[in-house]
Amino acid sequence: VLEVLVPELLKYMRDKVPRTYLFAGKQGCGKTSFALKIAELTKGRTLRIDANGMTSVGTRDLDLIIQGLTPDFLMIDDLDRSTELEKSLPTLFSILTDLKGKFPNITVCITINDITKLDAALIRPGRIDEIYELADPDEKDREEILRGYMKELGVVKEDGVLEIVKVTEGLTAGYLKEVAMQLRYQPHDRVLKVVTRMKELATPKDEKKEDEKPKAPESPLVG
Repeated sequence: VLEVLVPELLKYMRDKVPRTYLFAGKQGCGKTSFALKIAELTKGRTLRIDANGMTSVGTRDLDLIIQGLTPDFLMIDDLDRSTELEKSLPTLFSILTDLKGKFPNITVCITINDITKLDAALIRPGRIDEIYELADPDEKDREEILRGYMKELGVVKEDGVLEIVKVTEGLTAGYLKEVAMQLRYQPHDRVLKVVTRMKELATPKDEKKEDEKPKAPESPLVG
């Protein structure tokens, strides 16, 4: 996605075309890291506001902040974690409308866990222009994410990394960061046990119950 999104965004930024992106996905899937990576690759300065900040900052206040900091990106992080989401939505409407008119050189990135919590009027071009739903990373993505965190943490270990990548299936970027930390301090076999425990904790309870249900015996007539 980055290979396509970043070149397109650079063209929008060059022509001062305002864009608002929404990144949706379950907690820990890497939405925030993804948005920050976009800012890094486009060499943009980022102003980040958490969900609860949306209930306290007004359009006028934000104008003054932006004029002072002159960011290229405004990130509104984990919007649906706001304790007063319904109260913050009108503010968000005003901010998005205001930004596009006053600051066309700013790109807005919003992250959210549950997209169904947003009003349909917000999820339309003119307010939110493009929506990306981030799924669990596949094996190639997991290796890239894990190696990225390993580099960040100064982990030079190579033996067994690919094996660990394979067994991390189903884990999100948040878990992979902890795996990288474990690789820095723990031996390979210990990290494998940690990953197994992570997967047990990450599996939703309803999925576990489904797996634990006894399977009905196959009918002798089948086949």
